[in-house]
Amino acid sequence: VICTEGGPCHDHGTPLVCTVGNLEFTPGLYAHSTCDKNQPAYFASLLSKQFRDWFNDAHKKVPKTCYP
Repeated sequence: VICTEGGPCHDHGTPLVCTVGNLEFTPGLYAHSTCDKNQPAYFASLLSKQFRDWFNDAHKKVPKTCYP
């Protein structure tokens, strides 16, 4: 399981759908729990390295819309 904001995080909330351009992905779950910095966390599990690379890159650079 990947927590992009760092953990530990325990409350795995609603599914998170992300769109980048005309592509849509469900990278995992959106957690409303407090991580180490009281920030929401993106969770993804059983993903390929290619997807993780895409997600990390998109998370930093590509305009993206995420909604629960």
